[in-house]
Amino acid sequence: MPHPKNFYKTDRLSQLLERITVIENSPLNTVILDLRSALVRHGEGQLPPNATAYASQQEAFWPFVLEDFVIKLGRPLDREAICQRQKADMRSSDAQTGIRDHLSYGRPSDSCLPEACCQLLHVNILPSPTALPKAFYIEVAVQDINDNAPQFPPIHSPYTMVREDVGLDEKIWLPQAVDLDSPRYSVIDYRTENWVHGNASHFQLGIAEENGLSDTIYLETENLPITLSSSMIQTRMPSVGRPFIKPTGPLDREACDTYAFTLIAVDGGDQMISEKHTENRVQTGTVNVVIKIADINDNRPVFDNTFYEVKVVENIVTSSVLEFEVTDNDTGDNGRIAVNIHDPAGHAQRLFRVGLHPITKSSTHSAPADMFSSKGSYYKGFLQLISHIDAERYPATLRFSLVASDMGQPSLSSRANVQIHIINVNDNAPQIAFFSRGRRLADNRISLPEIDTPPLSLVVLVHVTDADSPVAQIRCRITHESEMFSLEEATGSGYSNVRHEALYEPVIEPRGIVASYRQFALRTKAELDRETKSHYTVTIACTDEEGSQSLSRNASLHVTITDVNDHSPVFDRKVYSGRVAENMASAEVYLSSPMRVTDADLGANALLTFSLLDVQNGTESIDPSRNESLFFRTDSRSGRIWTVIPLDCETRSKYTLMLVVCDSGSPVARSSSALIHVTVEDSNDNAPEFSSAHYLFEIPENSPGGTEIGRVEAVDHDVTEVNRKLHYILRGRPEDLHLISIDRNTGVLRTRRPIDRESRSSISLLVTAENEVPIRLITTPDSSSTNSAAQTTHRLSAEASLVVTILNVNDNRPEFILIEPHRSHITFIWEQLGVVPEPNETAQNRSDIDIARTSESSVSEAKSIEQTLSSDQSRARKLFAQNPSPVCERLPHRVTDKDMTPENNFDCCILELLDDHDGLFALMPEAPNVLCAMRRPPRPKSYKLTLIARDGLTNDSLSSQVCAY
Repeated sequence: MPHPKNFYKTDRLSQLLERITVIENSPLNTVILDLRSALVRHGEGQLPPNATAYASQQEAFWPFVLEDFVIKLGRPLDREAICQRQKADMRSSDAQTGIRDHLSYGRPSDSCLPEACCQLLHVNILPSPTALPKAFYIEVAVQDINDNAPQFPPIHSPYTMVREDVGLDEKIWLPQAVDLDSPRYSVIDYRTENWVHGNASHFQLGIAEENGLSDTIYLETENLPITLSSSMIQTRMPSVGRPFIKPTGPLDREACDTYAFTLIAVDGGDQMISEKHTENRVQTGTVNVVIKIADINDNRPVFDNTFYEVKVVENIVTSSVLEFEVTDNDTGDNGRIAVNIHDPAGHAQRLFRVGLHPITKSSTHSAPADMFSSKGSYYKGFLQLISHIDAERYPATLRFSLVASDMGQPSLSSRANVQIHIINVNDNAPQIAFFSRGRRLADNRISLPEIDTPPLSLVVLVHVTDADSPVAQIRCRITHESEMFSLEEATGSGYSNVRHEALYEPVIEPRGIVASYRQFALRTKAELDRETKSHYTVTIACTDEEGSQSLSRNASLHVTITDVNDHSPVFDRKVYSGRVAENMASAEVYLSSPMRVTDADLGANALLTFSLLDVQNGTESIDPSRNESLFFRTDSRSGRIWTVIPLDCETRSKYTLMLVVCDSGSPVARSSSALIHVTVEDSNDNAPEFSSAHYLFEIPENSPGGTEIGRVEAVDHDVTEVNRKLHYILRGRPEDLHLISIDRNTGVLRTRRPIDRESRSSISLLVTAENEVPIRLITTPDSSSTNSAAQTTHRLSAEASLVVTILNVNDNRPEFILIEPHRSHITFIWEQLGVVPEPNETAQNRSDIDIARTSESSVSEAKSIEQTLSSDQSRARKLFAQNPSPVCERLPHRVTDKDMTPENNFDCCILELLDDHDGLFALMPEAPNVLCAMRRPPRPKSYKLTLIARDGLTNDSLSSQVCAY
């Protein structure tokens, strides 16, 4: 379990520091430190319930996690990874000259624990939501276990060349293993095994002691084809010297030209532990080595110096930074030289290149006189800058080697060490980052709830770094939105007054662990209202204050104010008027003016839902007959209203609804309502109705055209005048329609022309009442039809029958018609007259007499007619009384009257003689169509008799006459 080593509290800044020791590879969720208990130990007392704590930077806090004021392990601890981070922090802190001596804790020992690596954790503690954070630093020392095996650098060539005449005391360097663990568990021994080629007795394994090793290992790779990576070299140094082999006797390439074996590196683990997975057991690393014996090339290239040191200013544009000379006493290919840069970290290869050209002996004035031979090869070289030098990207001092190799077989080489100091200049402006609860805002955006963010609320922590300047020299201020936000110092327990500019004294751990950034707190000044302003862009400007070379940078934080449901929906009117068509099950209510409902909130707080309620009490009524909202439904999203059942305008034409809109805010939704007066629009849905299904009218014949016969009447129960308006149409035979007309608006029947009863005694017609406004019907074609649905028009109508009876008027005179054609005279035998013979009873005369006698009874019954007989008729009766045996003949004419029916046409008229020639002739009273000669005339003679026929005894009777001979 981890345990606190000791703790300190600096007097100057009242900051807390505690040291914890943890064993490497401790299990997950191991508790490192309980902050509440630590604060009590530091005398800070108990924290209030609403206190919070979070890591200042999550990236720098990993692999530790902070949960409920308890620091735990988020993953297994790797001491070697923490060591790398510690060294990187140390290198970055070197740029801040003088910072380490700025503060002192007065501790007797300023170093981390032996064989341990330390990580500094920074925790911000907020006693309350409006308080500034208190800095608490925890130094975690991770103790090492033997969890890494020795590693050899990768070999980039399958073998190593060794000259044939190698000396017995000359060392052949072998790859050197590196163990990432602490010196206690690093490499302590080497051995060889598996000599698959050659004889192990030809070589002797040895280890060379090396003192004063720097952070970087330089291997003489002219004999070994290996490359060390920067991570292996800069992690740590090996604890033992470099392995090598020496020949035990002269080598004979012709006898054996290849030696191959396995080199084993053994670390300092406990050799008594045999379990495979037990901690701290001994571990080994291996590498295969192949040595080839080559012929002799006995002279190496030689530099004029073995060490070069140069200072280069950052961002310099010069081309050559170093000149050198190299010589090889051999000639030909063995004296031809190539110089390469060797830097395991790879920095020098990216920044420089070597230029080399041969020179004569006389030009090498700087070389010692005895170094060169006239038969040797001489070169002058230049180290040229090929890339921009950035002091923030590369170490402050570059250390690498120049390797000169000849072209001999085998090639011989030598090296010279180069050290270049990069002089830093102020070419980097401060970097600004925003953090919220320990996490960096990658897009510089944050959301704050309105109303719930009171004044002086902490918005973000602002971390400012500078790659060139100490963070103590950084000054920051708000340049935009300063009226709503403030920036102040956020380090230490004592909180200063709110201000736009803050000074900072960094926390310096005398052992070398320092804070690499400046921390400010961005806070609100006033309450935020999204409806007033929903977005703020807070701009912060930071300057490094390096005099005339001072640099500055601006960074903007985009603050979005999130919505709180503090506004109710609002109708643009309190009362609306609408109309809806009747007789439609799902007819939409169209408002006279568009309805607009607004909510000043956003998102779910402005997501509106509509519903209908009863107007009487604002709730759904229990009695359906009184709940007008049951006849309608509404769309919950748009507020549009439709009918649920067909409405009848004639039954009810007005409805009043309450439309309620409610938002979806939480925890309490807000609502408002508006009244809607709905008018049911009348449609032409009622057919006309006649007052009677059958009409009877009478009119005298021969009435002039335009004479009013009567009036038919139909009513329509629709509400509006336009739907009630009717017109009338007569239907029937064309000859009848030519006699009768109807007023299409009033229904008044009139004659078109005089009507003769004798030609038409009655007229039967159909009268139709139709609405003026047609209704439209949607007709759907059969499925087999390809035409789409079409609209047809249809008129509502009603029908009634009517009969016009033509009343008879005496408008026709009697007519005489010859009974026998071409016989228009009557012949009496003169000799028979005067004598009283038996009447000449011919068949015809007997028929006439019989008819007269049979009708005598009927004539006698008409007393009124007898009373009105003319004087001629009375005279005729007297004549017959005087002469009871006249000679009689039937008249050649019969009398008809069109005003009489055929069955009554026999006695339609009264016959009279206009002149009876002094009583010579008379009509038989009982049979007016019989003419009688009452006496004999003086001599035979032709007489002209005029017959008068009258159709009645009234004043309007008509008569006609005819002459008979």
